[in-house]
Amino acid sequence: ASSTRRDHRRFRIAAVAESAAEMREGLAFLAREARSNGGAGVVRARVQPLRVAFCFSGHGSQWAGMARGLLPREPVFREAVVEIDHALQSLGAQISIHECLTDPDQVQSLKDVYVAQLAIFAVQIGLARLWQAWGLQPEVTIGHSLGEAAAAFTAGALTLDDATSVVFHRSRLMKEGLARLLAQGRSGGAMATAAISLREARELLLGIEHEVSVAACNAPSSVVLSGNAAVLADLVEKLRARGVSCREIDVPDSGHNPLVEEILPELQQALGHLQPRASEIPFVSTVTAGILDGTQLGAAYWCRNVRETVLWESSVRELLKQGLNGFLELSPHPLVLPSVLECAGGDADVVALPSLRRKCSERRELLSSVAALYREGLDFDWIRIVGAPRGFVQ
Repeated sequence: ASSTRRDHRRFRIAAVAESAAEMREGLAFLAREARSNGGAGVVRARVQPLRVAFCFSGHGSQWAGMARGLLPREPVFREAVVEIDHALQSLGAQISIHECLTDPDQVQSLKDVYVAQLAIFAVQIGLARLWQAWGLQPEVTIGHSLGEAAAAFTAGALTLDDATSVVFHRSRLMKEGLARLLAQGRSGGAMATAAISLREARELLLGIEHEVSVAACNAPSSVVLSGNAAVLADLVEKLRARGVSCREIDVPDSGHNPLVEEILPELQQALGHLQPRASEIPFVSTVTAGILDGTQLGAAYWCRNVRETVLWESSVRELLKQGLNGFLELSPHPLVLPSVLECAGGDADVVALPSLRRKCSERRELLSSVAALYREGLDFDWIRIVGAPRGFVQ
């Protein structure tokens, strides 16, 4: 309650607790940490203000039960999910994302890539609105693959209906494209990570670019390869023989490879109605690795988004050059934060925080990041977060 009534100082500590005893324990821990390291990371007055980017991950952050703790407790979050459900119904979707997130009998539907991507998008939009309602406005938005739709909406470049349409048609057509491949007796796509640089990956794929592509470059020595499953399996075997760390990714509807080229004419047509506009918040494109003003985010851009390499490393490095030092991931589970920290090269001034984490209390995870951002000097609308104290008159 004191957070709503008193001034906030330069030197701060914050802890998350559900009881007075837990708060005492949390504050005692912070005090011990402050004494042991001179206050660094616990009690500090930041010289350079924290400049925050909202980071939206791509596919893979979903988990059964995600958002179930937020939907009944956070009206702003719930209203966003319901609004997206309405937008999906108008597009002809035969599912309710709200039910997929809350009904135990429908949780298994999240194993379907099409459903999972719609659900991830809904959670991302709900989180963006919740953070903004709590008083945190990003300086820029950035998204990884699928996450660019949520980033474009949050930046103000697309309406919610248009951003929902991007995700709906993108996911639908990728699923339908895979079904056509399998019906024709052709190999579906596959993906794998490899601990090599973008330059090394492009050299590796010389001569077989029509089969496999670099789907994403996430960090200096971290790429994702995507394409024909048989060809990719052979590549992974060769890389492992050279001592390169590789890992297959279980994503049947893989994007960013030659296989998706067959759906691009349909995607272009399905998204011809988009009316992108100049963004209110800078939008950092991971297709071009630069800031776009928003008006370029028409159908042609989203075709590039699903086909071309996700230039995450280059985009993050550009943000770091511009002085962005706070990276908040808006997703059901953090996927891009490790690559952000790798790109930052151990810079102690860079802060990277999640919104949610798999199988953890969702509100507690959110409040833990609120506490961390508060310690870094950011301020929040505490009444929106904790409620008005007894007897409070605004």
